[in-house]
Amino acid sequence: MTFEYSIDYLTWFGERKLLFKPNHFVRSSARLTNESELWILKNLKGRYALVVEVSENFDSYTIPAFEDPTEATFYELTWG
Repeated sequence: MTFEYSIDYLTWFGERKLLFKPNHFVRSSARLTNESELWILKNLKGRYALVVEVSENFDSYTIPAFEDPTEATFYELTWG
């Protein structure tokens, strides 16, 4: 059994997922799931950060924030 992989060098050598959200990042309103984070890694190229939000009834959830506003719009159209 043979496997073919195409390596995206921007993903391989770059730090795309940041541990903090810089002020200029655009936050999404769609909640993050495991599937949507894999979609971000596969389909988008820019940097992103994960932000933990707390709702009125103290439920916490995670949303992504993107450096490129067009990637935030693309994510919203797909997962929002």
